[in-house]
Amino acid sequence: MATIRVSALIQNDTTGQTTGKSGVEITTAAENEDSGSYDITTTERNISFPADIGTPGYLYLENMDATNYVQVGFATTVYPLRLVANDVALIPLNTGETDLYLKADTATCRVTYKVLER
Repeated sequence: MATIRVSALIQNDTTGQTTGKSGVEITTAAENEDSGSYDITTTERNISFPADIGTPGYLYLENMDATNYVQVGFATTVYPLRLVANDVALIPLNTGETDLYLKADTATCRVTYKVLER
């Protein structure tokens, strides 16, 4: 069992408005995690979560490229998400997600990820 703290906040510096939550504490049934950093090219890259992550819970992604975006999905050739340059995402995963599929738009992008077990 592990306790994690999740924060998600969007702040509009022009209007001063903020939306989100800071420091929500979540207790998970397990404590396994996996992380890595990859160069994502314009050819689809599959990242399989390790078998010891029985029930993936949360996925953190960061596109470290200053110019290009990365397409993100959970099935080959299906990319419902887009990480623009310097973007981050925190995604709660459905039970049974075991793979991540990434594809850069026009040039190689460095992407960092971390998946936590629920």
